[in-house]
Amino acid sequence: MAHLTGTRVSMFNESFLNDNEHDSNAVLMELDKGLRSAKQGIQCEAIVRFPRLFEKYPFPILINSSFIKLAEFFVSGSNLLRFWVLRVCQQSENHLDKILNIDNFVRRIFMVMHSNDPVARALLLRTLGAVSRVIPEKPQVHHAIRRALDSHDTVEVEAAIYASSCFAAQSSSFAISMCAKISDMIESLQVPVPMKLLLIPVLRHMHHDANTAALVSKLCLELLPKYPAQSFVVAIINTLTQLSSRTLVGVPGQLNVLLDFMEDLRTPVRIQVLRSFNELAGKQSVNAWPKPAIGALISKFNLCKNGAEQFLFLSILLKLSECPLTCQQLLLEHREALLRLCVQCISKLDDYTTATQAMAVLSALAAFGLKKQVTPVDDILDVVNLHMEGVLLCTARRAECTRDLRRVLTFGIRITQANAEFGADFIEMVANTLGDNVVYPPANAQLICEALVGLCEHFQLRKYAFSTAEGLDDGAAMETDEPAPPKVNPLLAQLPLILYKLNKVAGSDDEPEQQLRTVEILSALVCQTTMGCYLPQQVVQCFEICIERVNCWTLYRIARTASRYGHHYVAAHIYSKVSQIVISDHMHYFLVALSQISQAECILNYGLEYAYMRDNYAPTEAPEPLLPLMKRLETASNLYQQALASMRACSSPQHPCSFQLEYLKIRAQFLQTLHLAVTVKNAQVIVPPPAIAGSLAQNSRDYLQKFGHVTNQLRKLVKALKACEETYARLYKSSFDADNVTLEFLEVAEFQCALLSHIIESICYATPPEPPVFLTTGNHPETRYFAASCQRMEQMQKNLPQELPNAKTISNRHLDVIIALIEIITKTPHCLPRYFFQILQSTQIKLSVSPQPRSATEPVIVQSGSNLVIKVEGVLQHFSKQQKHFRRVDSVQLSLTSQLMTPRPGNELGKMPNNDTVTLNQIVKPQRDFLSGSFLLPISSGGQFQVTLETFVIDEHGITWCTGPKSSMVVRVLDDPTKPATAPVASTSQAQQSSSFGSMAQFTLYNKHSAPPNNDTLTRVDCDCEHVPLCSINDVQLRFLVPDDLTEVRTLCQEWFPIDYPLSWYEDITSSTRFFALAAVYNLAIIGLIVAEIKPYRNVNKEDKGILPDSMGRSADVGYILSLGVHRSHRRNGIGSLLLDALMNHLTTVERHAVKAIFLHTLTTNQPAIFFYEKRRFTLHSFLPYYYNIRGKGKDGFTYVTYINGGHPPWTLLDHFKHYASKLRHTGSLCVWISSRVQHVVRWFYHKLLTRFNVIE
Repeated sequence: MAHLTGTRVSMFNESFLNDNEHDSNAVLMELDKGLRSAKQGIQCEAIVRFPRLFEKYPFPILINSSFIKLAEFFVSGSNLLRFWVLRVCQQSENHLDKILNIDNFVRRIFMVMHSNDPVARALLLRTLGAVSRVIPEKPQVHHAIRRALDSHDTVEVEAAIYASSCFAAQSSSFAISMCAKISDMIESLQVPVPMKLLLIPVLRHMHHDANTAALVSKLCLELLPKYPAQSFVVAIINTLTQLSSRTLVGVPGQLNVLLDFMEDLRTPVRIQVLRSFNELAGKQSVNAWPKPAIGALISKFNLCKNGAEQFLFLSILLKLSECPLTCQQLLLEHREALLRLCVQCISKLDDYTTATQAMAVLSALAAFGLKKQVTPVDDILDVVNLHMEGVLLCTARRAECTRDLRRVLTFGIRITQANAEFGADFIEMVANTLGDNVVYPPANAQLICEALVGLCEHFQLRKYAFSTAEGLDDGAAMETDEPAPPKVNPLLAQLPLILYKLNKVAGSDDEPEQQLRTVEILSALVCQTTMGCYLPQQVVQCFEICIERVNCWTLYRIARTASRYGHHYVAAHIYSKVSQIVISDHMHYFLVALSQISQAECILNYGLEYAYMRDNYAPTEAPEPLLPLMKRLETASNLYQQALASMRACSSPQHPCSFQLEYLKIRAQFLQTLHLAVTVKNAQVIVPPPAIAGSLAQNSRDYLQKFGHVTNQLRKLVKALKACEETYARLYKSSFDADNVTLEFLEVAEFQCALLSHIIESICYATPPEPPVFLTTGNHPETRYFAASCQRMEQMQKNLPQELPNAKTISNRHLDVIIALIEIITKTPHCLPRYFFQILQSTQIKLSVSPQPRSATEPVIVQSGSNLVIKVEGVLQHFSKQQKHFRRVDSVQLSLTSQLMTPRPGNELGKMPNNDTVTLNQIVKPQRDFLSGSFLLPISSGGQFQVTLETFVIDEHGITWCTGPKSSMVVRVLDDPTKPATAPVASTSQAQQSSSFGSMAQFTLYNKHSAPPNNDTLTRVDCDCEHVPLCSINDVQLRFLVPDDLTEVRTLCQEWFPIDYPLSWYEDITSSTRFFALAAVYNLAIIGLIVAEIKPYRNVNKEDKGILPDSMGRSADVGYILSLGVHRSHRRNGIGSLLLDALMNHLTTVERHAVKAIFLHTLTTNQPAIFFYEKRRFTLHSFLPYYYNIRGKGKDGFTYVTYINGGHPPWTLLDHFKHYASKLRHTGSLCVWISSRVQHVVRWFYHKLLTRFNVIE
């Protein structure tokens, strides 16, 4: 046997499921190679690796092919291979429904049923039972199981019983049909006793209908007196309990049966009875308990003979106390009996498990009574107070009583949440236990420290709970320091004792590794207790001792906790030290970024540089700030920019640090916005003289404009704060895996931006909007503390002067309130969210999109005139360090967007402008972490399309999260060979690019009360309009109008032009292909549009007939501009030139060569518009008297025209004279050239002749 102990080299790579090395097909081929090996051991090793393959790549095609291949080996292989295939089926239960051809799989493996080997048939039956969830109604399988129950081979019968249990749980028809068969087998004398014990548990699945359940219950009750053996009684009681808990109808009868068997003298029977009581006391069946059953159960306590039975009995009472109805009954009707029972259990000095369980029962009753105020519970509290300390000390000193100690501390915290007075005494009790000189086991010491952290969290929540205090009076209006809290955390009084314990544990040399966790918990306790307070020098010195004695990982955890609770000086000190020790570049830059963040927050909180605080740390109270507010904000913002650069340096494709980077960007943006708010106070001195101020206010129709530059600066500040609010909201939506503390923090940060924006809006606007609604008050200490600062901001808002909307002012008083609000924000310690450091849950979606191109650089080829079917398959992968996920994926929204990349052919651009971008959405529900969806994408002929698939997660509450992933591919549509080839036309983006480098005339469109007849252009320019620059002209996007734009376009036109166009006109320009309707979009909003149409020259109106000559106009087209408008906020930025250039580029292509002119109409009094069109080479064509009807009055108009593609106006006599003169000029120039050349030759010959005879030197 020596050879069996040797080490066998695996034929497979242990990292064969690494994404970086293999894909699913490569892994499957490798396993297939192992299956085809001649050695049975290698085959078995290949089979057992399939469950891991399914977990990594749970795609139906792969799973289906794998199970079909395993079925072949199940049929042709040995029993050993069949056994491992059975294990694969049992371990891959979540992926069985992904077998696409399950009938083929069952048909193949069912061939083993005809084997003469009973072991092979037994393995088949167990395999069928393992896959019963996907084949519950297979008559052939049902019949095979019934036949196998009559076999004479024990192995086959046991396998048939296992399969019967599996199918009975899934199929009601099988359960009903097998009820009589199993009953006969149990009552048969030929069936051995061990087999009957296996058959009885099958009956617990016969609960699909009431009649069958009643029949099975009657059968089990009849079996109890027939088979009084201990094993039979235990099995039958368990089966009856399972049946009753599922039907709920038989719960009262089952309770009576259990009460009768409580008097059984056999200990295993009584233990099974108590376990059955415990199961029936669950949430689903506890409401079916009759009222006398609880009293009857309590009276049976004396029948419990040992501690194990008493513990189970108390567990039943503890479960009953979790239900409000039964707990109220226990308090009102059975209090005395419960007190006597629990005191009896607590008084046992040799059984701490039972004693702590009795304390748990009393604590649950006391907590319920204090919370619901049903009845006074002073007597129960007295008993708890009397015995709590003794039980705590006894369990804390014994290593084997760790679970008992946890139970006592848990329910002590539960009473504390209902009674603060008990909590204060309990804190003192636990802290004194921690401060004793007794050496506790490390696990128990950690539990005591964790209990103190839980108690501290509760009292911190009470400390920073929202108050309803009135606003500050005038004398204290500008006071920004935090007022004394009305409630004090009792743990502050125990802080010296905690620091003593921390120093003692950190300096201990006995088993240092086991003490590190205790050091971390105590450090967290100190940070949480002093949250919102200045750390005394004694606390800082304690942390200095920890820095010298613990390892780097423990130091990082301590610093991380300090950052989470706002103690940034300690955090910066530790980060700076640890960053100099680590050897990894990524960790170094990460720690440097954290150090820079902590230093920035130190400057904001204390107004001092970190280096200065390190050398001159104040002993007890925070020092006075040395830096002014503007300097603090500027320095902190610069440090955050440095931290952002360091965080980018530490990110990698494996660890992108996306949340950290986005969070730092928002924080830096918010600090820059606060810096802008401080500078606004300096703008108050720029106030125009009263006469000019009144004129400005009257012209702008804005009363607050008379206060000068400060009004516009405050409104700019409001926009910046709203941008921060929106950024926080986007970060919230992308943080699906974040813990609840982080999400609450982001909600409060978003509300803080909204609140500050609203307060400033109430100053700089006459009628501000409604104040924001605070959706959360914080359920954790750090978020509650953050929310409390927002409440102080709301109280500070009450110090603004109460003024009427039409009599508002902007004074120093208003700006001082803004400065005071910024002081509140900066002096409140900023607690970094937990998700910044720690990911407790990870949810990933891996997508497989088909079709796929042959290579990453090639597009997907699609034939012209066909639709593209895109199939999406995805896998959900969950990972959580907690027992329960923060949120789960209920469904997934797939969003597919197709956008044209290349220009359309000219003959199609005007016909279908709305098909360039197509968006399709689909919501799919994952099945066993697998999702599948398909799209039918309509793609017209010609060009390349960018197809992008984006994924959104919808949780169980219906909230949509922008989690990704996002994938894209290029689709190329082949041109139809039957259509004539056309030259390429400039796309909209190209038109935008070319026009953005051209001349940009600054103009705004007419928006007075005027009415253009027949959809004529109305483009009057106001030169005195305010110039509002864009960030960049390249930020403007051009796209065609779509039907969804109808409402927005109608609103804009009603703002620009007072005339109400008919609804049909808006429907035509947003949906009809007859119009060239192009919109300029900035920040997802339409800021300008141009509407034009191409029509034959013969169809123009009579007054426009003279644009082209008759000889050219027979077959020519013209372009007519119907409308051109730009939003008031974005005028004088070249948007109109951009739109006009796009139209010109569209009409000057080869396909539009027939268009010879572009014309429009405008008012004769609209001089700025006339100047704009003349600058763009439009010429005056005709005068139209009384062409416009505006407010019932006739207005004159001009027709302006420009010629393109070789077009020209009709010739006059002068034009003919110029034409012939140019011809003669061209001919005359040829004669002059010949004459000049002859003269040149003559001069050259004469010069040579004179030189030869020395006439000249």
